[in-house]
Amino acid sequence: MLSASSRTLETLVSSRDPTAMTKGANRWNNKGNDHISKDVGGAEEAFCMTIRLDPKYANPWNNLGFLLENKKGDVDGAEEAYR
Repeated sequence: MLSASSRTLETLVSSRDPTAMTKGANRWNNKGNDHISKDVGGAEEAFCMTIRLDPKYANPWNNLGFLLENKKGDVDGAEEAYR
């Protein structure tokens, strides 16, 4: 479902436009939040896309940690995301 948007991600990353990348990161993070209760895989993918766009943006790391710990039972993965 979210994979079809990968071209958009690649365009943002290749453009290296900081404003576009920040907006794109916010959109992906919001997508992840929208999907977290109904599509865990889609939410995880969206948070990972956000992190690729802006690795210093703390929200997707926290969201990914929450998802891994509480939705997938992956405490080790969550601990890594929280760091």
